[in-house]
This record gives sequence, structure tokens and C-alpha cells, in this order.
Amino acid sequence: GLPFNHGQAHGLLAGIINSAMHKNPYPGKFIALEGIEGSGKTTQAKLLTERFMAEDKRVLLTREPTDNLFFGKLARTIYTAESAVKRARDEITRAFESKEYKSAKKGAHKEKLSHLARFEKLAASVEPHTPQDVVTLLQTVITLDRHDHILQSIIPALEKGINVISDRYFPSTPAYSTAEGFDWRPFWQMQYEILGQDFLTPDLIIFISIPPEIGLKRTMQKQGGKKEFHDSRERLERVNRAYQEILETPDIKNNTRIENFDGSGNIQSIANEIWNKIKSVIFEK
Repeated sequence: GLPFNHGQAHGLLAGIINSAMHKNPYPGKFIALEGIEGSGKTTQAKLLTERFMAEDKRVLLTREPTDNLFFGKLARTIYTAESAVKRARDEITRAFESKEYKSAKKGAHKEKLSHLARFEKLAASVEPHTPQDVVTLLQTVITLDRHDHILQSIIPALEKGINVISDRYFPSTPAYSTAEGFDWRPFWQMQYEILGQDFLTPDLIIFISIPPEIGLKRTMQKQGGKKEFHDSRERLERVNRAYQEILETPDIKNNTRIENFDGSGNIQSIANEIWNKIKSVIFEK
């Protein structure tokens, strides 16, 4: 694969990591579902939410990138662009001029402002024909969205004792950065840098694994035969491998519980298996 251009990313990703991931101190439980495209995690997130409701547990189903926050909407626009590379720059230029971005900057504290300034600088220097620029830009947008998501949706719900189920969370960013052949480690470091003291780990990560060829087949069916940015077997294989490595890092293993499930079977059986395996996490006093 292409080497990650550390010189290019240095300004964005370098910096002293002085914050640790921290465990959820709130009454609500925080569960994240991860897996490649077509693994069934979105379906299982919905079924799990329904199960919570059936058990009279308060629950919020959410996803990343978000649908309702500025950076989440921007990430989705860049990601689903016919040619992500070509349109990324235009979309970002338009975003910078929006009222929403201007008001977000107005309310930002010093640390957040420095991330936004760096983001603007990165956006200005993106070479439309350089995949690593676009990947770095997209994953930066997604991580900025994650920061807003944690502060505006996840923590407020957990504080009220509402359980949060998120379809994707931080392992997705480094994992998907490898689709184009880059090293995931600088993107992992970026989580620490942007999320800082707000880097909240889930109580549980549910990882649904599936052979990339099945994932690809399902994804194509869902999209009516249309291919998107990451839809190739090679890309999904790289992402899948990266997920395995990321979930094995001591940072994650020591801070959160990880449960692996095979996503290639019957949807309802998988849902039952997930519930039976994790209900102790939900009901522990």
C-alpha cells in the first residue's frame, strides 16, 4: 500500500498525548458496535435498542458520523461524494462559509479553536489528487464530529441514566484510514489529540466480524448495485485487519470489554447471542 506521508500529517497529528481514555463514570451504559460494511452492525444496533426497550431500559440509539451535527453532516457529504477527492474541497469551502460553522467557532473554547484552525489549514492545503490528503481530511472531520457527539449527545444521555448504543465509535477512524493503505497509528493518535480529556471509552465494544467478500456483497445489494468510496474487497480486507490490530492494543483491551460475534449467520440468532452475552453488563448493579 501507499506509505503514510508523515511529513504531510505531522502538523495535524503530532503533539504530546497527555490524556488517557477514561471509563464511563455515568449511570447509563455506553455500548459501541463496530465492524466493516455489511457486517450487520446497524441492524444489530437497532435490534439491541429494541431489546433494551422491551426490558424497560431507557436507551438512545445513535451513530457516527452523526446525522444532525455540523461535522457529521460534512463527513457524510464528503464520504458519499461520487468522487470523494474532487468534491471534498468544494464541500468544505461551502461549509466554512455556513452560519453553523461560524457559530460553532464563536462558542468554541481555546483548545477547540486550535483544532478548528488546524483543520482549516489542512483543508486549504488538500491536493484533490492526493488520496492521503483526503483520507486525513475526512478522518479529521469525523473525529471533530466525535468530539461534538460525545459532549452534546453521549454524555448528556449517560448522565441521565440513559443507555447509549452507538453504531460506530472511535475504532472506526483508525480502521478505515487503512482502506487506502495508510498506517492506522497516526489516526489513532489523532483521537487522543482531538478528544483530549473527553476521550470516553464505552463499557462494551461489540465487534461483528464477517468475511470481506460477504460484507461487500451485502453492501452492494443494499446500495442497489452502486459502489461507494470504500467498496472493494481489498479495502475491506485492510480495514478488517486493522480492526483486529486496533482492538488488540493495550489501550483498548485494558479500558473496555470487547465481545466478538460472527456476523455471517441468521440475524435473529446473532441478536440473541449478543443479548445473552452482554445482558450482565446492562444489569450489573
